Amino acid sequence: MRSARIPIIALGFVTHLSATGVRTAAAQAISFAPHRDFAYTLDRGFALADLNGDGLPDLVVPDTFFAGIDVRLGNADTTLQPSVQVLSTTTEPTMAAIGDVNGDGKPDIVAMDSWNQYYPTTTGKLHVLLGRGDGTFQTAPASATGGQVFAGTTSIAIRDVNRDGAPDLVVADGGAVKVLLGHGDGTFSPPVAYSAGTGTVAVAVGDLNGDGAPDIVAANHNDATRNLSVLVNNGDGTYQAPQPYQIDSGMASVALGDFNGDGALDIVAASQGHPALWVLPGNGDGTFQTPSRLDLPASDVPQMIVVGDLNGDGHADLSVTGDAVLASVFAGNGDGTFQPRQAFLPVRGYLDTIAFGLAIADVNHDGVLDLALLNRDSTAAGAWTILLNTSRGAATGGSAPAWIERNNVTASGTTLAKSGGCDGCSDSGAASAQRVSAPAGEAYVETQFSIRDAAPLFTAGLARAFTDDEPSTIDYGVRVQSAMAEVRESGVYKAETSAASGDVFRVVLQTFPAGYQNGQPATYWTQVTYTKNGNPFHHHLETQPLTTYPLAFAAAFLNATAAIGDATMIGGADPGGGTLSAVTRYEETDAAISESGAWYSNDGSLNSADGARLAMDAGATTTFSFTGTSVKWIGFRDEWSGIARVAIDGGPPVSIDTYASSAQPQAVLFDSGSLSSGTHTITVEVAGSHSAASGGDWVWVDAFDVTSGL
Repeated sequence: MRSARIPIIALGFVTHLSATGVRTAAAQAISFAPHRDFAYTLDRGFALADLNGDGLPDLVVPDTFFAGIDVRLGNADTTLQPSVQVLSTTTEPTMAAIGDVNGDGKPDIVAMDSWNQYYPTTTGKLHVLLGRGDGTFQTAPASATGGQVFAGTTSIAIRDVNRDGAPDLVVADGGAVKVLLGHGDGTFSPPVAYSAGTGTVAVAVGDLNGDGAPDIVAANHNDATRNLSVLVNNGDGTYQAPQPYQIDSGMASVALGDFNGDGALDIVAASQGHPALWVLPGNGDGTFQTPSRLDLPASDVPQMIVVGDLNGDGHADLSVTGDAVLASVFAGNGDGTFQPRQAFLPVRGYLDTIAFGLAIADVNHDGVLDLALLNRDSTAAGAWTILLNTSRGAATGGSAPAWIERNNVTASGTTLAKSGGCDGCSDSGAASAQRVSAPAGEAYVETQFSIRDAAPLFTAGLARAFTDDEPSTIDYGVRVQSAMAEVRESGVYKAETSAASGDVFRVVLQTFPAGYQNGQPATYWTQVTYTKNGNPFHHHLETQPLTTYPLAFAAAFLNATAAIGDATMIGGADPGGGTLSAVTRYEETDAAISESGAWYSNDGSLNSADGARLAMDAGATTTFSFTGTSVKWIGFRDEWSGIARVAIDGGPPVSIDTYASSAQPQAVLFDSGSLSSGTHTITVEVAGSHSAASGGDWVWVDAFDVTSGL
């Protein structure tokens, strides 16, 4: 039985931080595996939580392109499933949050859209979607808004502020703080507005004075004197006059945590006037002490801050994103001071990308908190970026190559060096035994190496067919000589940057869907990115999938002292490295699928391969035997769809409600998760019943997707 506790992921919104709060004590260092990037069209204001009870965080994000709220369910390999729009709105929503607002133990979605000049008669609205616990949602009854307009919500907190057992909403909207009291059924009272300062952009909610009633801290972006405001709860969900704190201009994000271990909540806020994080120790009575400052680089205007224990030492740590395309982390010492800033580059590869969304969550279900980011560039191209936490040795960041095709080289783990042949000749090199085969659909390949000496001539990178130790047979390479590094693709010069001993170069290739047909990817593009010490210095986009698989890590040495170190490689359909996988779709007509009972055919272009089977009589079954490591049941959801029971290998059946308020073709109705490698059976049985919202008992079988190792 699933717990009624909803695992909501900690989110930040926008941030800026002086070095007076830094102490170089012995807090455990924080580390992450090489970033994993997935090209999705995403927007700010996102939220993370486990929407379908599989223990993995799922993504809810406002869709400003098609005006709605989209849901992407998470996979165990940190990728996301195809987007499903669960709500269509007249104007673009600006913010979403997740919480159980009707008390049924299932996560619900709260979102706000806003008034704009193109729809002058449309007020900004509150939207509530009640979760079914399987990743699908139904619209809650409309809430009274008192005619008030949501003019651009930038922050939402879901808390029971009047202590009646029903969650309430605290939002930063239109430059003010608004409180909406919940009724416990998914509806809310009209908002009550509090003027906390000019340009309120973010709120944090917590009990600041120990009376059990949640108080509010507001971050004011445009107020010269009230940079932060504290609103103390009267105990009934109404608030006292704001207590202002003048700290720094351009406040962008705020969060709460006990950073000094005294049991009282402290404030951390990010300002853009002096790029820094500001830590205000709490006195436990709703007032705060003089802040200390954690400096950020002048170019790194912060955008968002989150709080969580990243290194497992029991102390709260800080992470912030900013305009310098960095994730900055300050490890907490537990006494209100922090370790010096650590910077991590999460960007997918666009040189003008800004990381504007940040969350802290156990993305890969290994018991360790990771960082998840949203990135956007000036063309609105976006990426979902994952930094898997290795602070406690839980995640892996690629594997050391096993070198083959070796000629005149010595190899030791991640180090490779020329050891024979003539100085200046193309007679020395090696390739990796790891070869990333062409996976179906999205793909990711990454290799990196460090320079031992920037003077000798060598080329290293990704190669389809590395032959005769010839550098021109490296398809995507970095050529190093005389303190310069050049991008060479099949020997052709593309770009250059400086090079020095110790520099780390990375070559990343990613194929991602750029167009869809009938809900399935139909067009794929490829992004190629080259970075030095985490900073991208060249990239290009190919409007086609990669045709150069399989790819291996290859290095060609010319000068006698040429060598590389720290060589690693990851890749495949699973960007986490390890066993590469492929997905095969089996249509409903496949010989491995059998039926019992009355099933009917539906031939339509919305179905996979233009065909599907459906039944409504209780006891009708479809059985599919397959060999692989997981299976997904692909079907159709609509307002006439009913309940099915699904079993794997004859085990206990799981009840699946396939109803949706609007048609969702080729939807993932069931995901088995990880199975042992081998032969398995999935059985889909029609229950002959439906939810109260549905008008029928129909259950659709369109296809099955099977994942298997390569």
